[in-house]
Amino acid sequence: MLTDLKKVRLEKGLTQQEVADKTNISISMLAMMENGYRRGSDETKIKLAKFYKKSVESLFFANNYHFKCEINDKPSLNNSNSDKERTERNE
Repeated sequence: MLTDLKKVRLEKGLTQQEVADKTNISISMLAMMENGYRRGSDETKIKLAKFYKKSVESLFFANNYHFKCEINDKPSLNNSNSDKERTERNE
C-alpha cells in the first residue's frame, strides 16, 4: 500500500531526488517517510506539504498514516541459566 506521500509524488511525476533537491530534505529521509519507517519532524512535514500544495493533515493524517514497526517474536537473551535452572537452585 502506498502512503499518500509517495502517491502524491508519483502523481506529479517526480523522483525522490527531485523532491529532495527542491525541499532540502535528504533522499534517505524521504524514502523512509514514504515507506512508513519514519514520520519526519513537524518542520519536514510542513516543507513537504508546502511543496505539494497540500495541508499537513491531508498529506500525513487523512488515511491514518502510520509509523511502520517491526516486531520480533521474542527478545534474545544470551543467558546460560534457564528459568527452570534458576527455580531449582532457589528451592
